[in-house]
Amino acid sequence: MFKQRLRKNNNPEACAQLRILKYCKACGYVAGKIKVKGSLSHGRFIYDPYTFRGMPDLIIFTPKIHFCEVKALTGKQSLEQKVFQGLCEAAGIPYILAYDIKDLQKAGL
Repeated sequence: MFKQRLRKNNNPEACAQLRILKYCKACGYVAGKIKVKGSLSHGRFIYDPYTFRGMPDLIIFTPKIHFCEVKALTGKQSLEQKVFQGLCEAAGIPYILAYDIKDLQKAGL
């Protein structure tokens, strides 16, 4: 349905994010990426000390808020991401671990 060609600088996870974002927008949902990366300083990657480690990749607004962590087919959640998922589940906030659009459909989106 939503095919994305791999470009030279793209990785499989970034392509999956793009497919999921396009799917959400086609369904009429408001969706976007959450930017939590650090920055390069003097050739070294530095995390911003004020970011929330484990924050998922996407936020999707249906009538509810959904957090969505996107992984490539061989990707696994980090410990921080599992902790964030636990916080969402404890608060009753939908959290989706998605490898493809089918995982969103299974979650009811």
